[in-house]
Amino acid sequence: NHNTKAPLAIMQISHPGRQCPLACTRFEISPVSPSSAQQARLLLPGRLGGLVGKLFIKDARSLKTHEVPGIVQQYSTAARLAEEAGWDGISIHGAHGYLVAQFLSPSANQRQDEYGKCKRGRRTILTEIIAAIRRSTKPEFVVGVKLNTKDKSSEGEAREKECMDLIQTLVDSEQLDFIELSGGGFEDPFFLKEDKTTGVSGGAYFVSFAQRMKNEINDLTTNSS
Repeated sequence: NHNTKAPLAIMQISHPGRQCPLACTRFEISPVSPSSAQQARLLLPGRLGGLVGKLFIKDARSLKTHEVPGIVQQYSTAARLAEEAGWDGISIHGAHGYLVAQFLSPSANQRQDEYGKCKRGRRTILTEIIAAIRRSTKPEFVVGVKLNTKDKSSEGEAREKECMDLIQTLVDSEQLDFIELSGGGFEDPFFLKEDKTTGVSGGAYFVSFAQRMKNEINDLTTNSS
């Protein structure tokens, strides 16, 4: 929707969810997540690495249903403040294992309320965040999202298919100005090393998925920059 060709200043806004390190919580508060049954663990090599990974992040608690709208409002407030400060737009961080990615993940989100149970439920927090930001900012304010093609290197075609379906839903909603592809997170830090596609100038990540997306998603304009 932005007609100018000048560079845009886009602020990335995120919530770490269960990936909030002890340096931030200091044992005083518990991180929050969609489901406490799935805890964040930083995967480091070796026995010592495994111990350090377990100690790096405190166990999270599940968000109560009535708490989720407050999280949505925080994203909306962050976007409004970014606009007031002169930013051209924001990018919702829905990748790398942060809170939105946790809600979108079938393995991390084991909720049985309206924010889980099925793929539509898992997407609810993201669609509510987008709608809230659109209500709190001007029409020309740029809004985008970064999404994981998959969360871990062990995930396969089914997870990528769900991501593709989500992208089509977001494109059809006409509420976003851009979608950025990514993958992995703190819990699988070697994901990118395994998933990098060679043969592209300088090497590139998620090229095969991006090419599939370009071919399969309707009404999509792509930019590789």
